[in-house]
Amino acid sequence: MPNGERTGLPLLDERIDFGAGLAEILIGLFVILGFAMRWTIIISLAFITLSILYFQELLWPHFILYGISFSLLINSGDLFTADHWIVPWLKKLVGRTGIIDR
Repeated sequence: MPNGERTGLPLLDERIDFGAGLAEILIGLFVILGFAMRWTIIISLAFITLSILYFQELLWPHFILYGISFSLLINSGDLFTADHWIVPWLKKLVGRTGIIDR
């Protein structure tokens, strides 16, 4: 936190920073790999909104993040994403085991 400000949470500020950094790294990796794109984008939108509401950050830098997130949410599922290869394999696997009735 800048200038030694406290967040008001019972955790140490270093733990909050570590958790936020870890979440951003995981979200970035999931987006780069194309794994569970829509769920990842929805989670990232929740984090972006919480950063505005709780930490009272400036609104205008988040417009870019919202725009990129909504664009990825609408246009996800490309040929080069992991979901393109994993989801059909999982559907075939689940269909063979008879878990899902058709």
